[in-house]
Amino acid sequence: MSQRSQAPHAQPVDDDSTVTSLIMTLTGEHRAVEVLSDGASIKPKQPLGIGAATLGAIVVGATAAAIYQQGAFFPRDAFGVAVISVPLAVIALLRNRDRPAVAVSLTVGGLATWWFVRAELERSPIAFLPLGASFLAFLAAFLTIRSLGLRDRYRAASAVVAIGAVTAALGVVGVLGRWHPLAQQLGGFWQVSTLLTYPAAAAVLVIVSLLMATALDLHAPWVRAAMCMCIAGLVGTQSHWELLALACGALVVPPRRWLDAVWPLSMGLLAGLFVVLSEAGRWQGWPSLLGVAAATGASALHWERPRRANVRRLTAVGVVAVAACTVFLTVHPLVGRGPRQAADQSQTLAWSGSADAWRTSAVTGVGPPRVGSTAGAVAAYPGFVPDVYLTITSEGGLIGTLLLLASGAAVAATVRRRDLLSTCAASALVAFAVAAIIDFDWQLPAMALVGGCVAGLASSVPGLGGGPGSSDKRRSWRHPGGWALVFVIVMVVVVATQLVVGWQQGAGGVAGVRGAPPAPTATPEEPGRIILTGPDPTDPYMLKFEGRYYLYTSEGTSFMSVPLRIGTRLGQWSEPVNVLPHLPHWAGGGLTWAPDVHRVAGGWALYFTAYLKGVTPFTHCIGSAFSSSPAGPFVPTDHPFICQLDHRGSIDARVFVETGNHLVMLWKSEDNANPDYPGPDQDGYTGIYAQALSADGRTLLGRPVKIFGPSQAWEGTIVEAPDMLEAWGTYWLFFSGNWYNSPSYGIGVAACQSPFGPCSDPEPTPFLGSNHQGAGPGEESTFEDGGNDYLLYNPFRANDPEPVIPRPVMITRIGFTPKGPYLAAPVQGSNAS
Repeated sequence: MSQRSQAPHAQPVDDDSTVTSLIMTLTGEHRAVEVLSDGASIKPKQPLGIGAATLGAIVVGATAAAIYQQGAFFPRDAFGVAVISVPLAVIALLRNRDRPAVAVSLTVGGLATWWFVRAELERSPIAFLPLGASFLAFLAAFLTIRSLGLRDRYRAASAVVAIGAVTAALGVVGVLGRWHPLAQQLGGFWQVSTLLTYPAAAAVLVIVSLLMATALDLHAPWVRAAMCMCIAGLVGTQSHWELLALACGALVVPPRRWLDAVWPLSMGLLAGLFVVLSEAGRWQGWPSLLGVAAATGASALHWERPRRANVRRLTAVGVVAVAACTVFLTVHPLVGRGPRQAADQSQTLAWSGSADAWRTSAVTGVGPPRVGSTAGAVAAYPGFVPDVYLTITSEGGLIGTLLLLASGAAVAATVRRRDLLSTCAASALVAFAVAAIIDFDWQLPAMALVGGCVAGLASSVPGLGGGPGSSDKRRSWRHPGGWALVFVIVMVVVVATQLVVGWQQGAGGVAGVRGAPPAPTATPEEPGRIILTGPDPTDPYMLKFEGRYYLYTSEGTSFMSVPLRIGTRLGQWSEPVNVLPHLPHWAGGGLTWAPDVHRVAGGWALYFTAYLKGVTPFTHCIGSAFSSSPAGPFVPTDHPFICQLDHRGSIDARVFVETGNHLVMLWKSEDNANPDYPGPDQDGYTGIYAQALSADGRTLLGRPVKIFGPSQAWEGTIVEAPDMLEAWGTYWLFFSGNWYNSPSYGIGVAACQSPFGPCSDPEPTPFLGSNHQGAGPGEESTFEDGGNDYLLYNPFRANDPEPVIPRPVMITRIGFTPKGPYLAAPVQGSNAS
């Protein structure tokens, strides 16, 4: 037999490893018989309609396709993964009906079934997706890859490494070229995200691929280049916590493998340095691209193993250097402003939200959150816990938790560490499991497919025996339940600790610092009370400073650019004063609206909308002005602050203060402006945009990102008046939809992954629509007072016989649950209520 026809050699963990050779003998039916060094043979399974290798190729192809579909994070894409996964799992199970396969099928399949039952009980079957599809994807990948012989397992491992390296390379190119969605911008700092929706998921993919690469031939140029690219991609994601997952998985890999990989890892760090320099905006374009390409090419060069006398010394130096550089590049970026990290206890706040949700329904859970239809475009899956185990605990209850533990235990019981491939696959499985404690990667079916693949590669070969219960006591547990017991203990400790911390936090409202959620209002058709009458005080924005309320409104019929009323009690206001007495030279008078005032470094900032002189058709832009006091007067800057002329203008600025006092500017594009003016964008669909804002409020950082657009019938083609609150670990975007002068005008709420999106509104009706107190409520803003949250808005009082239909300022209290806001009962005796 020629060397080319032989299967890849299974590199042993040590010299006395059980697997020392792999011989493939072709029969007349072209089926392989794999023989181990101890004489045991693996009897091939009879074909069942389709070969195991073909099924494995389908799994690999589905994984690549799911990654291309942004991780299959959107329900319609997750639905496709579910449809593919079910027959794959059934066929693979019929091929290998051994006890481990049946046990994993019953537990993981039971968890998926329970998720569908909970979605049905919530009267939202689509809520099964995408997490339910992830369970099915994991099961299908595990059963399929586990049914492969050793030769095809190496092919599957190579495919996982290739997929991870290619997606990492795409993400690096996305950073260098500033191309979304291959890269995402956060706080003026670009991050590698590839097509996996968000950077943390990309980090987990490259970590798994990196660990699997250690099982392959490290002298092969493509393997070394893949390891280099995975390290560069990991550094480029700026995902700090995922380093913990990498460290846990790396402990399982034999140390000598890391020694052999020191050169490509070092070149990966060098390539990562070029990526970081580009992310920070210090070194863009061709220089960075050439630097990455040179480092990747150099990594493919062959590096001889040193003499044994120098192994320990070089190993220590290499490990310390790689670890130090990785930590330095990812935890403390060399240059520029890094991505936002929560300054407070963002993780524990999420744990608190999970604990409080679990309390409400401990046995069956609160059920999966509602999502949009598979037939429509959905921008995000509204979740609130950055930990899949806590998600299952809170949403699936005790039943879901027990099924989760049983699933993990069944998979862990199949883990086999007797050769290099299964050992490295076990390391990748450990990293994948630890990553689920940090983030919600399981809600991307693409990542579940990857996890199922490495779990299958780490499991024993059907018909081989051995595994955890084999006679080789040096490298395996004495009992098959050893790995399962460890998994159960670790997961119980993790979930219990997080729930205990969450219980002590007592979190539950906005940003997780409020008390228990308030009771719902008893009068949903009369939710608010009037705090300001008048002909047209629209677009209200209110803040409280030094015990006084400051209420800013649009110009309306007041002949003031930005009227301000001040009072010590709501409803008892001073006479209005104009806090913007002089408009900038670029703005015309008479149509100034949507003020927003925030405290910034060095004073106070006012953002307003005004029309742009000398431009046809009529166009509005956003201006900025500054003062030392919230009472003004504000002095405007000489140029428009935001003006999207390619979108017919920009209006409705609103500043969101993120955790850590980071500022984010939100606004609406004016694509619906001048519907009678012809053009390719006539009567277009508007969008909500977000962009980081400097601490002094004078400079926009990075590039704008469209985070939301019309997606429900009631919104028509318009979403506007954005405002944002963080509650239960989710960013809730309040907005107005449809034409402002229509009874269909209303207030909606979208769930966002971050202030920079993506956001989705799965509800077919507005959060607050026309009611007994007036038609077309909208132009809302949020307000916090005394630990309570409120919504200000304008309804039309159409029954008033005035030349101008009055739009008074009304206020209503809101509360939050993990599934979103609701109209809450007023606080008895409260000034605001």
